[in-house]
Amino acid sequence: MSAGVSREELESTAKVVLHESVRRATTFMQQFIGQPDHVAVIIATSKMDELLGASIRERLLPCVEKKDDFLDSERGLGTFSNRIVMAYRIGIIDDSLARALHIFRRIRNDFAHTYEGQSLDNAPHRDRISALGHTLSSHPKIVELRTGVATSATDLSEHKLTFVVAATSAIARLELAKSLVRMVDKTCAQHAKFP
Repeated sequence: MSAGVSREELESTAKVVLHESVRRATTFMQQFIGQPDHVAVIIATSKMDELLGASIRERLLPCVEKKDDFLDSERGLGTFSNRIVMAYRIGIIDDSLARALHIFRRIRNDFAHTYEGQSLDNAPHRDRISALGHTLSSHPKIVELRTGVATSATDLSEHKLTFVVAATSAIARLELAKSLVRMVDKTCAQHAKFP
């Protein structure tokens, strides 16, 4: 706990940050809920990729060069897959979110490379979405979100509904991580300096 900050103040701040993250994710979700499956998948996963990149940028020390292209598409952390791995390895996201993001990534890759005949209701997507839904099914806020989405969008298939809820949850968690991540301590490698 920080000096001079009470536990109640920290909990109050955490609730505000969490509420804002969920609000932003829900607002974003409304953009893709009614879209065809391929559009919803691309939009949602693009947002996840963008949030991962922003969180990693926030965590890393500034670039010593003028141009910082480390996270660009042709560089080491330019892919969604590498960003997921790095975000997990440096503690921005937990293992359950990393696994969920890899599932979203596989769905996105299939939709991006084969446009024809892709549907969230078809294999292998429905199995992947079921796996996402299984990990979310017991959390009270997810149950509440699922009920709200199902009520407002009654024409969604079961798999599309689960996709939307899982994507909204992942985006909210990434929004929260982006809000909470801090830069790596610049003093951590002082021993490596030459005298």
